[in-house]
Order: sequence, then C-alpha cells, then structure tokens
Amino acid sequence: MEEVKRLETESNTTLEDATLRVSPEAMRAMRAWQQERKDQSGKLTTPEQQPTESNSNVVHHNASTPLPQAPAKSGEYSAELPTEPVSISSITHPELQTSGEQPAISSQAALSPFPQAAPLLYYKLNTTTKGSQMLPAVINSAYSQGEAPRRRRSKGGCILGCLTTLVLLLVILGAGWIFILRPYAHNIAQTELDKAMTSAVNQMPTSQLTQLLPPGSTLPINESTINNLIVLNLAPSNPVQKPETSITPQRVRIAFQVYGYPSAISMVPTLDSSGHLVANNVNVEGVLGLIESPDELKPILDKHLSDAQNKLGRSIKAVKLDNQQLTFTL
Repeated sequence: MEEVKRLETESNTTLEDATLRVSPEAMRAMRAWQQERKDQSGKLTTPEQQPTESNSNVVHHNASTPLPQAPAKSGEYSAELPTEPVSISSITHPELQTSGEQPAISSQAALSPFPQAAPLLYYKLNTTTKGSQMLPAVINSAYSQGEAPRRRRSKGGCILGCLTTLVLLLVILGAGWIFILRPYAHNIAQTELDKAMTSAVNQMPTSQLTQLLPPGSTLPINESTINNLIVLNLAPSNPVQKPETSITPQRVRIAFQVYGYPSAISMVPTLDSSGHLVANNVNVEGVLGLIESPDELKPILDKHLSDAQNKLGRSIKAVKLDNQQLTFTL
C-alpha cells in the first residue's frame, strides 16, 4: 500500500514538454492498485481523469494529464529500449554541461517526501554538430560590400599594356589594309588608268595618215598633245583629275590628282630587242604608290604603248627624249 500511495502522490507531478512510455511493470502495478481500490470503495477514480485504455501497452499523455509512475528496476528491462523520442526542449546534452552543473529538478519533486523513482531510459536526440560548435567564419567587409581590393599597377605595366594594345591595333589595321582595302582600291585604280590610256590611244592618228610619211621621217609629240589626249578622255566624275605632263631627256612624267591627293607616274619609253615600244624604269609617286606598285603598273603601260604602235601602222626605228618633246623615228 505504501508503494501505491507513493505512485498516487507522484502522479500529481507535472511533466513539462515530454512524451512518456509506461513499462509493463508499471502497468501491472497500476491495474493491481485499481482493482484494490475498486474492491474497497466499489468505484475507481483517478486524481484528474479516468483511464480509457486498459489493454494498450503504450499510453501517450501530454503535460496536462499526469499519470502514476511505477519505479523502474535497473537491469530488469535494460535490454528493452524505448522507441518514443523526447521533445527537443527537454533534452539535456551532457557534452554541453559544465563541470559541477546538475540537471534541474522540479520544485514538486524536490518537496515530495517519497523517494524519487529512477527515470526510464530514452533515446536522446543529439542536435549538436561540429558546424554548430565551430567559431563563425571571418567575413571580409570589402568583399561583402562588393568592393574587391584593387591591385595598383606600376608605370611599367601601364606602358607595356598601352604598347601591346597599340601593336594589336596596328596588326589589325595592317591586315585589313592588305587583305581588304588595298585590293579593292587597286582594282579601281587599274580600271580607271586602263580606261584613260585606251581613250588616249584611240585619239591617235590612224595608219592611213602615217603611211604617207616617207621612211626615216620623224614624228614629234610634245607635252601639250599628251595633256590634251588625257584631259579629253577623263569624265568629270573620274577620280583622276588635273593631269600634267612633263618631258625631259631623262624621263616622261605625268602628274595628276586621285581623289584630291597628288600622285605621279614616271617612265622611260624605249624599244626592246624585237622593236616593240615598252616602258622602262617605271616609278609611282604619291597616294597611288600605296595601291599600285611599279611592277603592277608596268604591264598596263607596255600594253597601251604596244596598242599605240599598232595604231600608227609603222615600225619605229628609234625613240628620243628632248625637252618638252618626244620624237619617234619611223
């Protein structure tokens, strides 16, 4: 009876935020106590609530409905491990307790005259991890504000970077000029020069007139004649404008403007071994030299000099350069 009274007194103890599991020994003691009370008074009542489950081995109660608790015998049910987890708020972590710190005891349990029963064994949910015990990482305020530390560049590095950029730009511009702009401008220049020279050759006298000249006669051509032949065959929209011919004993030079920029072509007309009129010592000056080389211009000059000789219909014995005049010996 003393054991039953102690259980009745302990049933009034408030269990805070926990879920209990009653052992079979406690259930048997509870049933025996209920049967004895029923035999004595004919009516069984509990301090706060009548039992509603008699044949269940596991009874769940919250903190507002306490239940009598039988003393647990250590060793008898040690192999039987409970499966109900306790609430996180009531868990005491041994690794987080300091030396000398003891678990808190409820005031009602401390004032109870009866000896306290040993608590049942429960699994404890360990919520601590290594990460939670580590010190917080140091956060760099500069990086958190999106401002990375800037590396100060030396003067030598700036100069080297500028030179590298300049070299790259020059390489790109040079490649564009060689592979795109120059071929395009070269084709335009050759087309315009070919048209102008073809028109000048067409203005020369035909073979019917030259056949009247006796053998060994000379045919003089002065500077103004060449200028007139070129000007009459240049359209106003032609990029080649303002031709000016000068003849000296050393060479024949034709100066003109291409899109407003000065240029010039100089050569020495002579006869080759087969008696054909050709241009030697060809030279290109000014802007035209950027898009037309002497080796590229010489075939055009040779072609039109040969056309002019065929237009005369007579063989040429000699070519002589004088001041302001070019003389052919027939």
